Amino acid sequence: MKFLFTILLFSGISLAAQETICYHGDRQGATREKNIFPYDLSLQVKLIEKEGKVEGKANYKFVYLRKEIDSVFFDAIKFNVKTITINNEVVKYRTDSAGITIFFPNNKKDTSVLMIEYSCYPERGIYFLNWNNPNPKSYKQIWTQGQGIDNRHWIPGIDDVANLLKMKTSITFNKNYPVVSNGNLKNTKENLDDTKTWNYEMSYPHALYLTMIAAGDYKYKTQKSKNGISLDQYYYPDKEIFFAATYQHSEAMMDWFEDEIKIPYAWGKIYRNVPTQDFLFGAMENTTSTIFADYMHQDSRGSLERGYLGVNAHELAHQWFGDLITERSAPHHWLHESFATHYSKKFLQFLKGNEEFDWQRKGERDASFAAGKANTLPVAHSSSGSPRHYPKGSFVLDMLRNELGNENYRKSIAYYLKKYYHKNVETCDLISSIYEATGRNVQWFFDQ
Repeated sequence: MKFLFTILLFSGISLAAQETICYHGDRQGATREKNIFPYDLSLQVKLIEKEGKVEGKANYKFVYLRKEIDSVFFDAIKFNVKTITINNEVVKYRTDSAGITIFFPNNKKDTSVLMIEYSCYPERGIYFLNWNNPNPKSYKQIWTQGQGIDNRHWIPGIDDVANLLKMKTSITFNKNYPVVSNGNLKNTKENLDDTKTWNYEMSYPHALYLTMIAAGDYKYKTQKSKNGISLDQYYYPDKEIFFAATYQHSEAMMDWFEDEIKIPYAWGKIYRNVPTQDFLFGAMENTTSTIFADYMHQDSRGSLERGYLGVNAHELAHQWFGDLITERSAPHHWLHESFATHYSKKFLQFLKGNEEFDWQRKGERDASFAAGKANTLPVAHSSSGSPRHYPKGSFVLDMLRNELGNENYRKSIAYYLKKYYHKNVETCDLISSIYEATGRNVQWFFDQ
């Protein structure tokens, strides 16, 4: 009888898995085809600030997925290619307005190294501000914004969310300004031409769009979480008085996230925030190093109206939801934004109480109803828009938490993150994780 029960139990699990629907609400649900798997990138760039120029070498380690194919396409907008080699052998290539077609050598080794040496004057993806501006009060900055596919303007690669890779980034720049990138700063080296090279390294894979650089007129101070994570918080040198208000509760925030999610911060012992001028959005959750618009870099009075606290919590949540686990394709973008919005709201509830939480929920409800007047797209759709990917999805997660109960909700999310640690995910992975963690089949919930 025990043997029969075991068979029935595993049969039930198998059946439940087969019933799980991976919601693809539109044609962008298909992942991009590729014939190689780049799994490691060593990127060397020199930033020439007054020209707005990038000189670089991208060294990829990759394996062939289909050896019968004779070429691969890399996204690279308006690059001047100097040379391309595979395993130190110069190979042929062709460029067009969208990228580079690289032709494979006849001898295809199982593991290969591809090197692209190039230069470019990017129109998007990386921005050079005020380097030729004579006004001494203007902040000189360089910053990047890769989401969704803009890093292809300065990094040649397969610019796709479903391609995760480990990275080392070496940036050579004017020695008088600090440079920030992803991961741990391993070392720096001063050069003879008044430049300095900063070498950063990521221990775990992430999506190419999360690669970042920020440089310019900055100083920073370090805060510490209970678990010893260094929070390097950048500020403008003439606005040190803004530091405390801008980064208020940051240590408590990191502590709360680790306690609430039950999965430790996954990127070592470093996390950074960097304000930038003229940023394209509110903020961007680059792995280990968030960039945010400097209108939120405020003193105690200004922060009451346009402070960074809620956005800080939202971007920190992305270090788990979006960076640790990453959507496989556009319809599953809600797995990033809805969760980040939900956990930011829950942190504010922890910090300020239920009145603040209810006020946030009212805003989410109103935004959801407004979106419903425009169309009836679901949350899991690439064209659902911000009102559904952010507030409506957050409100839905409130409902899911209520349905499962706090304990089972937390258990499910911890299981989901642990199972897909540093991997791509789709909505069905969340559904199956809830089932495997709690035994609850919530397919009906997602159907609705």
